[in-house]
Amino acid sequence: MFDLISWFAPLLNLFGLYLAIFKKKEAFLIFTIANIYWFIYHIVYKSYHFCPVLVLYQIMNTWGYLKWRKEEKLHKNNYKN
Repeated sequence: MFDLISWFAPLLNLFGLYLAIFKKKEAFLIFTIANIYWFIYHIVYKSYHFCPVLVLYQIMNTWGYLKWRKEEKLHKNNYKN
């Protein structure tokens, strides 16, 4: 059953990429959900070697979101003045 569900995470990743292409902040949430799923998947199947990569992906995802949010605020402030 878990193998069937494993098709869900790649679809989430593709959907997240689609949203990112159109500069939608929701992409970061989708990537986070996919990363959590993949982390659990690799723990269940005892393929622990990939877990650090997923943690790094999530760190970069969070960093990207925070950077995007900061730039968005700067952009809005520049147009107010």
